[in-house]
Amino acid sequence: MFPLLRRAVLARAIVRGGVGLAALGLFGCVVRERVVYAPPPPAYVAPPPPPGAVQVDVPPPQDQVEVVGVAPGPDYVWIGGYWGWRGGNYVWIHGYWGHRPYGGAVWYRGHYEHRPHGWIWVGGYWR
Repeated sequence: MFPLLRRAVLARAIVRGGVGLAALGLFGCVVRERVVYAPPPPAYVAPPPPPGAVQVDVPPPQDQVEVVGVAPGPDYVWIGGYWGWRGGNYVWIHGYWGHRPYGGAVWYRGHYEHRPHGWIWVGGYWR
């Protein structure tokens, strides 16, 4: 009888161990990929115009064609005309010859930029 008891205990141990190994096999060795989602990039929101900036509800007219004469000297650059906003209306501001502030300077023309609440004047500058 003793060997039978021993066999029963051994069988129970194998069954328990087998269940434990099966559980380990099913749950302990599972490899799961971890997917990390990055937050979406923030939406671009145009900054409000600076205080005193020109903001207009209607786009500017087409630029006028200007007659550009001969430069008064080698260090002069044509600064083209543009539509200015004066008294609730667009007014053409004529271009002129501007003196470069330093050798090799380039004039970047001013323009109106369309924003969600209208058109904003971005002034020209030397670079």
